[in-house]
Amino acid sequence: MPSDATIAPDQMDNPARARHAERLVTSGSAEEGRREFEALRPELLRDPGAPAYLTEALCACGLGTVAEEWLTEAVTTIAGGVSDAGRAEQLFELVRERHRVREELDLGHDDLDDLYHEMEAAAGGPDPQEGRAMLFWPAPEFTRLIARWPERADIYNPDWDRHREGVERALSAWSDAGVVHLGLIVGSVDALEAFAAAEGLDPAAQDTHAAYADEAADAQGAAEWPPQRNAACWCGSGTKYKKCCLPRARG
Repeated sequence: MPSDATIAPDQMDNPARARHAERLVTSGSAEEGRREFEALRPELLRDPGAPAYLTEALCACGLGTVAEEWLTEAVTTIAGGVSDAGRAEQLFELVRERHRVREELDLGHDDLDDLYHEMEAAAGGPDPQEGRAMLFWPAPEFTRLIARWPERADIYNPDWDRHREGVERALSAWSDAGVVHLGLIVGSVDALEAFAAAEGLDPAAQDTHAAYADEAADAQGAAEWPPQRNAACWCGSGTKYKKCCLPRARG
């Protein structure tokens, strides 16, 4: 069987081509290696495996900042509904790899990291074509939740305005990525504690919150999202959706 060195790059499969580009950069042929990486860059918009293999190769040869830049642009393209390759699976793989790279680069948390956490929380839900539902904590419940378990601000955000903004943004991203039948599950601290006690789980644990969301979805169903533009906003503010949470995903 021929080695990669005996095969033209454009005849390799994409993961092999990424490794080839990595070897070029690390062996002193940086310009040629960057051209090979650039040839693979469009795969970020269409191949669910590309965020992982391309990011791994870029980081391995010291191009982590390039990986972060490319992933950010790809996320923005797909989440904005510009690309016809904007599938939910592709978007999730992009935000996951981007989050990992940013942690390795010791970069601060930003809005797209919030999107990753929201999508991760929903990832254990039903198949994208069957629908997705997000766990939402109304203002009084959110205040109790964060006071009781402040560490859970890592997935829900530290204040209620950012929490509902994150929920709206995540649902909008799923919608832009082609997911249908989106909904909201209303959280209750008392119900969470009762669920954790019944199941013998730690109510502070992130996994418990995910399991509670599944249980709540089965028990109460999910409220349909989005509401009509002139209907009351889903967050319970009493304001019309078009003037409340709808603009939050566009900010």
